[in-house]
Amino acid sequence: MTVSTALAPSQHERRTPTPVEESDNDAGVLNPVVLEAVMGDLCRFRDELGPDHIKVADTWNSLGLIRLHMQHNGPAAIKCHQEALKIYQKNGAPALLQSVTLSDLAGCYERTQEAEKALQLYQDANELLLVSETSPSHRVVQSIARAIARLKRE
Repeated sequence: MTVSTALAPSQHERRTPTPVEESDNDAGVLNPVVLEAVMGDLCRFRDELGPDHIKVADTWNSLGLIRLHMQHNGPAAIKCHQEALKIYQKNGAPALLQSVTLSDLAGCYERTQEAEKALQLYQDANELLLVSETSPSHRVVQSIARAIARLKRE
């Protein structure tokens, strides 16, 4: 797959990371249509809404999940989730959005064999949910609690 010209650097690329990775042009990229669509959305949203819009953060998260689960590229996924988290924090996004992003970021660190960083991020996500008084029975709270327990056992 060759990254289309529709994904040329936007006016905001100088201030924020590019969504394009060198590996995107590899013949082995799984489902390049999905990848190209999400990268196109990211560029369009940054141009139309600005680089710090919540929708841009949501799209960075989507790209991070593609990088991790479809491309098996943990370091690239980390960059995407970090960018999303910065935007969420800058906008004071709800604790649940930030916690899910912290959890996704922790999962990336697990995948790259960095368990200590992963555990710290899961604990940060858990703390954010506790402070926001999210119900202990919420699926995200439960998922993060399981991840913390799993990493503490290892």
